Amino acid sequence: MSRNLSCTSNQNSLNLESPTVKDNIASNENISLTYMDSSQATSRCMLHRQWTATDTAGNSASCTQNVTFYSTGSLVLERSPGHAPVACGELTEMNEVFKQVFLVHSPCGLPIEISYTDDHPEKIDVCGATLNRTWTVTDNCGKPNVHTQLIQILGIQKPITPTSGERGIDLRYTLRWSSFEGSSSYQVYIWKVGRTRPNTPTGTTTNTYFTPPKPLDAGTKYFWQVEFILGRVNQTFFGPKWGFETRSFIDLIVKSIDVPPVAFSGQTFDVKWTIQNIGNLSTETSYGHWYDHVYLSFTNDFGKSRYVGHKIQWTILFPGDAYSSQMTVPLRQDDLGHAYIFVYTDKDNYITEINKDNNLLESPRSVDVQLTPPPDLRVIGVKVPSRSFSGE
Repeated sequence: MSRNLSCTSNQNSLNLESPTVKDNIASNENISLTYMDSSQATSRCMLHRQWTATDTAGNSASCTQNVTFYSTGSLVLERSPGHAPVACGELTEMNEVFKQVFLVHSPCGLPIEISYTDDHPEKIDVCGATLNRTWTVTDNCGKPNVHTQLIQILGIQKPITPTSGERGIDLRYTLRWSSFEGSSSYQVYIWKVGRTRPNTPTGTTTNTYFTPPKPLDAGTKYFWQVEFILGRVNQTFFGPKWGFETRSFIDLIVKSIDVPPVAFSGQTFDVKWTIQNIGNLSTETSYGHWYDHVYLSFTNDFGKSRYVGHKIQWTILFPGDAYSSQMTVPLRQDDLGHAYIFVYTDKDNYITEINKDNNLLESPRSVDVQLTPPPDLRVIGVKVPSRSFSGE
């Protein structure tokens, strides 16, 4: 009962030959025949169909039917890597990049496996060597397809700036490299250390320099690589992978403000706040001190607030550290209504930070400033002498 079918057959509606069933006692008309397809096959090219015959007495018998799927055509390589100049020492890491270039059509619609062999594998790290690479593309049902690629390993190249491994790079730093003969454009890839190189470039340029479109993360290690597009011969030169580390920064943030629910005009109330360094650099590397300024407003508009005091801070904040501070806020006699407190840390820019937008915070709730009751004098007692004389 084994069958061979084209892999283009619909496996969900196969019209396969049913087994022949005989019952020595009852009529064959009373026998039910069912099947179940098994996924225990070693590949999608084989299907196991388990047939079960059952009579009215509950007796049953089973048999297995094996169906093998085949392809009449080969895999079609719609796109494959061509002649590739590769920077010395970078070939091993470029293997996955080469694989991503392949665009393969499988008649059976099966997953594709891509492998390769080099004619001189001992030369993959030899500068100036030339390799003939044979790629083999296969699936489980079709015929394999073979593609040959010429790989030229070039000499060692160094970036112009930043130098490989340089630290303290600005977040919008311009990357520069030397040109390669015949290059018409350049594709620049930038990615974080520990992650895989992205499939799409960070940017494309016709210049030998590139500035990231948005700031990089502070205190972070990055890799970068340039692909040289050789316009005249329609080839790509894969440049070496270089690395750098961006500059670390302090980042102070007003994390919270605590105010009382009620206060009275002409009097005072206490306000508390918390400042945290969410950056990746300690404040000990900066000026040494800064100020927390406190403002009061009867609207949510900081521009309409008035300055009520400040606290000097000499605290050393390591990344993730925080401190709490407080001060007494005086109210005027005519202050009345819902008052908001604003805390503005390092308003005078004593600290070099990556972000100043989070240095100002409004209290999450207002203070209900009520009118202080006027004095209410009353006589609570009279004391007179026990006797007195006229004329006194």
